[in-house]
Amino acid sequence: MDPSGALNPTAEQRPENTAVTYFDIGAGMVVYTPHFYAGFSIRHLTQPEDGVLRVNDQITDGWPLLYSLHVGTEITLQKGNNRRAGSFISPNILVIRQANFGQINVGAYGGLGAFFVGTWYRHAWSNPDALIFLGGVRYGIFKIGYTYDLTLSQLAAAPSGGSHELSLILNFELSDAFKRQQQKNRFNDCFQLFR
Repeated sequence: MDPSGALNPTAEQRPENTAVTYFDIGAGMVVYTPHFYAGFSIRHLTQPEDGVLRVNDQITDGWPLLYSLHVGTEITLQKGNNRRAGSFISPNILVIRQANFGQINVGAYGGLGAFFVGTWYRHAWSNPDALIFLGGVRYGIFKIGYTYDLTLSQLAAAPSGGSHELSLILNFELSDAFKRQQQKNRFNDCFQLFR
């Protein structure tokens, strides 16, 4: 609508079918050692046709496969104990490709006691996209975080102000009941990054 309340129709046409159900499969694997992790995944193995992507009947082969690869490590700066968490830094990289689109994220995540911070640079194949900043705190089974994406692409000229995200994670692995069970059974520990 314009300021006077009149509709300003666009040339965009509404899809014939706006409610579609489809079957989709993805697969992936992750490998990690005490010093390193890496993973690879493929999504849309069945390449479902959703009917919305079709433009003048030119896109009819379904969704293109989406490939992702992530690699990283965790460097322990100070070991934790039963009373307090340690400190670490975890540099990592993520590469994603789907059809002609691709992006790479490079950055690091770190923790100091109950606090954690991180920063990443996201770059699409054709242009810089964003700087990503993360900060938060852990308390018991709770992990609360705030993320801000600072837009670097041509969208930065628009008054978007970037994007903000709040997250709340409940990590039951840190509960007293789980710790008692952990003492009874051996399990495969993972990086603090994933806790």
